[in-house]
Amino acid sequence: MLLNRKRLHIFHQYDVSPANADEVAALAGDSTLATRMGCEDWAVHRSRDGKRVVRVEAWSGDWRAAMISEPDHAAAMATRTERHAYRWKATGGVVPTPVDDLAAGVIVIDIVPVPRLVLTPVTAFTISNGKKFNREPGCISTTVLKGVGVGRIATYARWRTEKDFANAFQATTGKPACNADDINAAAAKMTFGVIRPDYHIYDLVANSRTR
Repeated sequence: MLLNRKRLHIFHQYDVSPANADEVAALAGDSTLATRMGCEDWAVHRSRDGKRVVRVEAWSGDWRAAMISEPDHAAAMATRTERHAYRWKATGGVVPTPVDDLAAGVIVIDIVPVPRLVLTPVTAFTISNGKKFNREPGCISTTVLKGVGVGRIATYARWRTEKDFANAFQATTGKPACNADDINAAAAKMTFGVIRPDYHIYDLVANSRTR
């Protein structure tokens, strides 16, 4: 089960362009990194703006094997790639956050660097903020994960629509927003650039049950 509180998760993020996003997503779904023993579940996502591809994996075995440098054809085609391990910290709304439920609305993923010195309080704030979002119309589920040995926070959420997400941000912060780009810009200003969210709206491309 993906987004399982008992499993360690690895998020692979590929920065791409609309011209090669589909090809990178296809390669990410075929990569041997997602089929090693110990990887219990995985899913590949393509952002609707064509700028990101994200593969999420749930590991029960030697997850460090996934961090070993091996041929990754998807990474070879990306302008930048990163992969980090995360631990589940909280889920609000539907538990676990649904991944392959086509009726659960849009997928919103944010992988954001956070200074290590403030990682714990920022994680706590993100969880608190997620609880506020869960009370807003259109929020179905939100999972927050904290980086293992690295300054990163990942959130994986399902919203009925992108507009519902923007409306919730505006309602909870008082900052105007119409889409994910507006939210990224406003949130960065609110933290004086220390925290720069990278929310994108994603479609599910493939998962372990489609291969």
